[in-house]
Amino acid sequence: MRVPAREQAFLTRCGTKVLGRDVEWHDALASTQDRARERIGAGAGEGALVVAEVQEAGRGRKGDRWHSPRGGLWASLVLQPEGPATEAAGLTVLFARALRECLHFDFCVPATVKEPNDVLVGGKKIAGILADATSRAGEQRVEDLVLGFGVNVANEVPEEVAGIATSMRELLREPPAVEDVLARVLERFEALYRKRAL
Repeated sequence: MRVPAREQAFLTRCGTKVLGRDVEWHDALASTQDRARERIGAGAGEGALVVAEVQEAGRGRKGDRWHSPRGGLWASLVLQPEGPATEAAGLTVLFARALRECLHFDFCVPATVKEPNDVLVGGKKIAGILADATSRAGEQRVEDLVLGFGVNVANEVPEEVAGIATSMRELLREPPAVEDVLARVLERFEALYRKRAL
């Protein structure tokens, strides 16, 4: 089920020009990554965004399960970089940098990047990224790239991963709204993404 109030709250707070302006915000999805692929098939373009308050079958690299309970930020962003296939890895690192800068400068969380796709605080994972690229048959150029990302914001970290993961809820007196974290991340990433195209 769509959550229009969350979509509007995000759009009101976000100052991007392209990324995230076409947003779907769901109460629950199996996977934002899969829904983003469906949206591409239906004609969604650069900057389309899918967000879920709960992700029931979230996944990380190598197919690992990604815990995605209510209170966290679980989203997938559609990019169409029109670059070589090797560029997908570079965009993952670029997005990790935007995440780190967002946490560090916007929310005073001392994050670091563990390349290519993890963001850590004190050695514990607070955010991760999953890139899913496709290219035209016989071509070595990216047709589209779905950047899935998860940030532990106000959600509880499951006991079984508490030794290796943390959340903004654990680090701050009061965690920010998910919409604010998403808006700041996309603003920072859009600035970096544009520079790369200059």
